[in-house]
Amino acid sequence: MENSAWLSLIAIIWPWQYAHPRGAKASANRMVVPMASSMGSFYHLFATKVDLGLAMLDAFFERNNEIVKEAPDASGDARARALALADHLVSSAGAMWGGGCLLGTFALELAETNPTVAATVSAKFRKLASTLAEGFAPLAEAGEGDGAAQLAEEFIVAVEGSLILARAHSDWGYVDRALARFRRSAGIAR
Repeated sequence: MENSAWLSLIAIIWPWQYAHPRGAKASANRMVVPMASSMGSFYHLFATKVDLGLAMLDAFFERNNEIVKEAPDASGDARARALALADHLVSSAGAMWGGGCLLGTFALELAETNPTVAATVSAKFRKLASTLAEGFAPLAEAGEGDGAAQLAEEFIVAVEGSLILARAHSDWGYVDRALARFRRSAGIAR
């Protein structure tokens, strides 16, 4: 089985098989057996479960980066492009985080007990914040919000916090309401 096929299959069962409180160990057998594969093929591609998790995290992050890059290119006006990015992020929320946020899950469940995971999660959150701040910069320059970095941080907090509540209550409305509040507080509500 190819690496990408493993990532696709494991992504389906990862949240309930591996992301246990305080980084509790999950059996690789519990991940491999449902896919009728062998442990040999698993360990041929991933030396450890952490390696598998980091590969999944990379794939999740890259997929979402591609979605962010698909934001429509509004008129030549920088503010219009920033508003289009905000609109795109809100309308793409389901595609990006409908199954939860693997980055947030790793931060909550594994980063505290694994320095490699912690460093990776931290770097990816910094990269996300930087990408968003760059996109939101024209809004901050126009006096909307408290600065590009602050807008990016508020967006991440809105998404991550609302995802936890949405999952806990099986209600995506938490995400929709949080993103609407973000837009209002940032002064970019339409």
